[in-house]
Amino acid sequence: MERAARILGTHWFHRRFALTPGGRYVTVTELAEWARGPYDQLRKNLLLRSPTSESAPHVVLLAPARHGEGATTTAVLLAASLATTHRCLLMELNFRRPGIALALGLDETPGLSALVKNAIGHIGGGDVERSIQRTRVANLFALPNSIDGTQRALPEIDAVETIVGHVRQSFEYVVIDAAPVLGYPDTALFAPLADAVVLIVAADSTPVETGVEARREIERAKAHIVGAVLTRQRRFVPEVLARRLGSTEQ
Repeated sequence: MERAARILGTHWFHRRFALTPGGRYVTVTELAEWARGPYDQLRKNLLLRSPTSESAPHVVLLAPARHGEGATTTAVLLAASLATTHRCLLMELNFRRPGIALALGLDETPGLSALVKNAIGHIGGGDVERSIQRTRVANLFALPNSIDGTQRALPEIDAVETIVGHVRQSFEYVVIDAAPVLGYPDTALFAPLADAVVLIVAADSTPVETGVEARREIERAKAHIVGAVLTRQRRFVPEVLARRLGSTEQ
């Protein structure tokens, strides 16, 4: 029985029937066309910041300033947008309040925590591939995390770097959902492993000084921060019109 998928069950996604080469009908889950606009634009902005296609960011880390900024939703929708044309992995480096499994209706275990914990001394590509799960969205894969109430210590940065190196070779794009920048050391440690870091702040609720301090933390980590995404913007137009205009709220 399929687990409920919190984000995939929203109006941002729709389901349709498709005919396989073998003549069998299957249900396909896709990011709604009207919802793709902002995330396609985000992808375009990331590419425009790169002088060549070879230098374009293929591993993008989304760093929320604090809890509740909408980073997981942004990560899922950006990854789904990338998956419309490329093989994409959604990777969760949040060891505080992981939410990818719930959002996509996946099993929490085995997850990234178990992968690091059980691989003593060496993490092979096969170990990583076996921990990756397919999602209901074509070309979109996930490596979720799980909360271990008995062990909240961060894994060795070398182990995480090894995993990022493996998935970088296997996927055209990797979107990383990270923990809040402020209050934890996690994201500052992991951010330099990504090609680009995007700060996530919520409209009308995140104080300006909080966003500025989060940006400084990323910069002190010597990571490549390329910009910010403003989430939870209030909508001043009817939903039907907003869909026609290609806008979305989080």
